[in-house]
Amino acid sequence: MGDDLLRRQLAEIFAADQAGSEREPENAPIAAGLPREVTLRPLSFDMVEAFLDDHELRHLRDVDGEFVVRFTGGDHRLGAIEIGMDIQGSDGSVLDLRASFDARLGRKQFGPALILCNNWNRRFRIPKATFLSEDDIGIIVLRQSIMFSLGTFPEQVADDLDFFFSMTQDFYEWALEEERGVF
Repeated sequence: MGDDLLRRQLAEIFAADQAGSEREPENAPIAAGLPREVTLRPLSFDMVEAFLDDHELRHLRDVDGEFVVRFTGGDHRLGAIEIGMDIQGSDGSVLDLRASFDARLGRKQFGPALILCNNWNRRFRIPKATFLSEDDIGIIVLRQSIMFSLGTFPEQVADDLDFFFSMTQDFYEWALEEERGVF
C-alpha cells in the first residue's frame, strides 16, 4: 500500500517535470520541516549570535569578533568550560570552534592527559581533543573547524553549533569518568 502511494506520487512529480509544469502534485513527498527552497549565504557572525540568543546563552564578544561563552560550576577537577566561536579563512568561510577547560595540569599529568585525548579521538572523529602545554602546565582543548566555502544557512550553523556544544558536554562527563589520574 505505502509503496504504491510513493510510486504514484513520484510518477506525478516526474510527469509534472516532463510537462514543464511549475505546479507540485498534491501530497508530494518532501522532507519534514525543511523549506522548499534554501538560499545559501556567506557565513556570518550574525548566524552565530542568533544561535546564542535563541539558546539564551550569555556571551562576550572580543575586539576581533570572536564569541566566548563560559560555563561555570561544574566538577572542580575539570573546572569551568570556555567555548570560543570565530570565523576565519581568507574568505571568512570557516567556523572555528574551541572548548577549553580550566583545569591546569602539571607535568606528572601530561602522559595520562595525552592518553585521555587519544582515547577520545579513537572513539569520535569530531571534535578533536588536544593536549597543549607550555613549560610545566598543560590544558585540554576540543577543536572543530567547519568549512562553508559554498555558503550556508542559519539552521545549518545552529545545528553545527548545537552539535559542538553537546559533544563538549559529552567529553566533560566522559573525561571525568575515564580520568585515571589526569585531574
